[in-house]
Amino acid sequence: RENGPDAVRVGTACSINGTAEYLEVSRSLFTANAGSSIFVNCGLAIIRNSTVAANGSSGISAVSQNFGRTLLFQSTIAGNANRGLGSAIYAQSSIIAGNAGGDLSGGAFISGGSNLIENLAGSPFFGVTSGNLTGVPAGLAALGAYGGPTATMAPLPGSAAINAVVNAPEVQVIVRRDDDAAPFTLTFNGQTTAALTSPN
Repeated sequence: RENGPDAVRVGTACSINGTAEYLEVSRSLFTANAGSSIFVNCGLAIIRNSTVAANGSSGISAVSQNFGRTLLFQSTIAGNANRGLGSAIYAQSSIIAGNAGGDLSGGAFISGGSNLIENLAGSPFFGVTSGNLTGVPAGLAALGAYGGPTATMAPLPGSAAINAVVNAPEVQVIVRRDDDAAPFTLTFNGQTTAALTSPN
């Protein structure tokens, strides 16, 4: 688990590979990575109040997953040379905009509502759609220091992202370790899933 300004990633990606692994990141910056800044092969990653910017090559997504789960809250994925989000990533109250390879991968996008997505690129939407802004520029400043614990891309005056959160549902994520056969049970908005089970 990484928290706070010490959890700045520069020049190295964050990768989660084990089915029993759980990572929560908050108030952090992921930047200057050649590949995916966050790659969840297995396990679970929760990203809160963080920025993923100025990363990568165009062939991959800045935040991507394989068999794992990625939950994104109140975060900014913008200004990357690669795509913004990979397929089937959950995002709520987040900005995904201005990514040169496209903001979404073209696969399914799972919405918790109140997201700003500049370019949908034909990606199908699932989940909560209320409060989402699509097809509009985010109007963000360049990556820099704007008074928070790490650098970010702050909304400029007149940005559509300012005061844009509308009736975002309350989210409760409970991760419980059981045993080696089912190391994590994820309860999300009252629904329990057994998707994060170990093959061992």
